[in-house]
Amino acid sequence: MAVKQKSPRGLLKACKRENKINEVAFGAEVLVLTASPDPEAEVLSPNEDFVTYWRSNRVDSASSLSVQTMDGHNHISPTSSLGTGDSAEEVCRF
Repeated sequence: MAVKQKSPRGLLKACKRENKINEVAFGAEVLVLTASPDPEAEVLSPNEDFVTYWRSNRVDSASSLSVQTMDGHNHISPTSSLGTGDSAEEVCRF
């Protein structure tokens, strides 16, 4: 199975196409979290695609989707940025 099919957006599309689950019927709420320094191509764009797809295709459940950004939180491995001199990513500042 391709990566896109296993992504949250791909799984949501498959559920809709196959009519497997109606998360609204169960009262499920979805929270999409990103961190302010998350990489655009790997994290931010796919999250934005998911949110856009949800909101454009899930009118009945738009209110059950919350989107938040965690300012200052870092999903990028701090160890990979040590010694780079980039104080925004080098969170351990030895």
